[in-house]
Amino acid sequence: MFRARMNGRGRSGRQSPGSSGPPPLPSGTFLSAEDASFVLPTPQVVRYGSPTQFVDMLKPAGTTMCNTATFGGVDPHPFTAKTCTIP
Repeated sequence: MFRARMNGRGRSGRQSPGSSGPPPLPSGTFLSAEDASFVLPTPQVVRYGSPTQFVDMLKPAGTTMCNTATFGGVDPHPFTAKTCTIP
């Protein structure tokens, strides 16, 4: 039976036995407030914006800024404080 795998992880997103590297951060994890940086242990989709208006973007492992420029240059919710989280 064929099972899709990505970076040693099965469909659950959990670390497969025998694979190396850190597991991804769980859904709902708060990363940072707007204009602060955060660190991802693995490439992951990050949500930038407010609870009602946001943009989701795949970000690489490492340090990333939580700001409009980093997420495509278009403010998803002008004049509103934003955060970065794992959707």
